[in-house]
Amino acid sequence: MLAAENKFDLQSLTQEWSNQLVQHGLRLNLKKTECMTSDRHEMGTINIKGEDLTRVCKYLGSTITVDGRLTEELDTRPQVAWMKRRTSTVVACDRRMKDNLKSKSYRTVIRPVTLYGCE
Repeated sequence: MLAAENKFDLQSLTQEWSNQLVQHGLRLNLKKTECMTSDRHEMGTINIKGEDLTRVCKYLGSTITVDGRLTEELDTRPQVAWMKRRTSTVVACDRRMKDNLKSKSYRTVIRPVTLYGCE
């Protein structure tokens, strides 16, 4: 991970890192390398060897905002939990399944998705 205060510093760090990799017989995989920013209004991204890096505003599934608020994250978490619940209705609605298996499915699949990142 490389971090910088502004896009221009990050551009130079990334270019230097890419050059160091080449000197040691390695190369930077531009398809897997992403540029993360918290400023959605900032235009452009990092450019290495004529290719723009993919720009993201999410980290480990959590939306990052400029002001540090969780409103967008709090809106999406319940939606994700309901989608996971819908995919597990086969287990939850099957009368042949034991109640303890349904409960275990809820505790191990649905609840963690709902509570992820709430700390």
